[in-house]
Amino acid sequence: MQQEGQLTSVQVHGYQKRYDPEKYYMYILRIQRKGQADPTYLFRTYKEFCEFYQKLCIHFPLAKVAR
Repeated sequence: MQQEGQLTSVQVHGYQKRYDPEKYYMYILRIQRKGQADPTYLFRTYKEFCEFYQKLCIHFPLAKVAR
């Protein structure tokens, strides 16, 4: 399996308001990887984003993660 590369930065690039049929927000994460000139973008719902944050805090309890 090919590795995707080490992360060098992750930023919240923006968000979108969507309807399906209820309103929800989609957060856009800009991912920069070592050895790749072009970033990749991930789209995650608020719920998925909160779950990701909780997992980061569990796996890296001493790291300072901006809220």
